[in-house]
Amino acid sequence: SEVLADISHVALDLITFTSPTRAFLRLSLVLGRCLAIAADWVPDHYLHPEELAFQSFMLSVSVGLLV
Repeated sequence: SEVLADISHVALDLITFTSPTRAFLRLSLVLGRCLAIAADWVPDHYLHPEELAFQSFMLSVSVGLLV
């Protein structure tokens, strides 16, 4: 779960410093959100409802930007 959290931080935060294309940046946002959800779920197979609501909303915004 720590590895997933670290990769999600790279996908969500550090990728912005490399000035990638718009499509790649939006794809990395979706990937980062999915990894953040997985990092919370993997240790105990449970997500707090407020965390699930927040991550689901942010994932839907990221997917909306990608499409």
